Amino acid sequence: MKALYTLIFIFAVFSLSYSQTHIETYYREYCYWNYYTEKYDDCDGYAEFSTFDISEDWSYWVHTTPIMQSTYYVLKTEYNEDYELTYYYVESDAGNNYIYVFDIMNNEIRIFGVNKEDEPFILTFYVSAWE
Repeated sequence: MKALYTLIFIFAVFSLSYSQTHIETYYREYCYWNYYTEKYDDCDGYAEFSTFDISEDWSYWVHTTPIMQSTYYVLKTEYNEDYELTYYYVESDAGNNYIYVFDIMNNEIRIFGVNKEDEPFILTFYVSAWE
């Protein structure tokens, strides 16, 4: 029994010493670039619960959906003073590159990328909780 209490104590100390950011989302929306209107206005979305667990130093995060889990590694960051947002240039565990924006003021996570057909897109996740 003493070993069980020791194990629980060690787990609790480890959990408290490693703080990370946890984000929950409830909806995702894909918007593709429309070359005629020159806007991201070809959009479609659906309800989906997902989570983002971000490392303490924001050097990587894990995105979990009901059907997959991916890790994204930060290659560089860039702060935009006009919008007061930080852009995270990342590479996924599958080798794909994206630009992430965590917009706390609007409760959104936006991902800029290019799909397999070389079409630019924005994927927006609508946030239900920031922890």
